[in-house]
Amino acid sequence: MRTGADYRESLRDGRNVWLTGEGPMEDVATHLAASAMVDEHVECYDRHFDPEWRDVPLTWPDASGQRHPLALTPPKTSEDLRSLGKAISTVNFITGENITHISSYGALITLGRLNALMV
Repeated sequence: MRTGADYRESLRDGRNVWLTGEGPMEDVATHLAASAMVDEHVECYDRHFDPEWRDVPLTWPDASGQRHPLALTPPKTSEDLRSLGKAISTVNFITGENITHISSYGALITLGRLNALMV
């Protein structure tokens, strides 16, 4: 899992981002129109290293001690689904659901599919 600093630095990869009416952004991570959203994502990445937070969005450690994002781990049990739902709800509460297509966006679609299949 990368840190917030890793994420911020990854945005400085030469990408070509344009803002309508203004032109190209030299640095997405510091541009006034994008920096607040970048800061939100940085905080989200860094939360994964907080002992009180990491049990919400991450799986329990596997045999090798690695944790994985619940949003990217296919649920196999009803408990997995409950954990995923709790993770999505918690992230949405913290961000005020202001981040579009959060990392769990695909998981929301999967939850809907699984719900339809289980009913």
